[in-house]
Amino acid sequence: GKDYPHALELYRKAASGGNLRAMANVGSMYVMGLGVEKDAEEAVRWVRRAAEGGDWAGQWLLADWYLAGTGVPQDYGLAASWERKAAEQGYPPAQKMLGTMYYNGTGVPQNKTLADQWIQKAIDQDSASAMREKARDYVYAGDYAQGDQWFQKAEIETAFNNDHRWCGTTQEKVEEYVPLTRELLQWKSNP
Repeated sequence: GKDYPHALELYRKAASGGNLRAMANVGSMYVMGLGVEKDAEEAVRWVRRAAEGGDWAGQWLLADWYLAGTGVPQDYGLAASWERKAAEQGYPPAQKMLGTMYYNGTGVPQNKTLADQWIQKAIDQDSASAMREKARDYVYAGDYAQGDQWFQKAEIETAFNNDHRWCGTTQEKVEEYVPLTRELLQWKSNP
């Protein structure tokens, strides 16, 4: 089993020494109740310290919590502000979420151009969820062929994110494994 109380003790020790990521981890453990009683207020205190110190993980967590109203009042404007800070540091989930926020006008003025730019930054880092977002855009616009291609890329990326032995670009993965996937699909439909 996992020794969450011991992990929490180690993270607290590192956090008290000024380690920002450890602060974010302590906050995560408090919000989930791992090794400690759930305490959203304490979680926010730790994560806010990490976020204000410039840690992208703390910024991303705080953004997510403002979006959902976890331990803080729901505030889309603050969510977008913290999401931007994490996105600007190159964190793909934050880039994708900020793009989605621009697309929907959540906490920021609706802006399709900025939405596309942020989602593309996440795609450039092989973010499967950003690829799915792009696929949905194509489907909503009626371009089902492009949408299908992006959904396939996203699924291949997801499969290889789960297989840590693979090193390579998404394009290499697509070129190598889409034919195999098609063969498997043919086999499944013609047993």
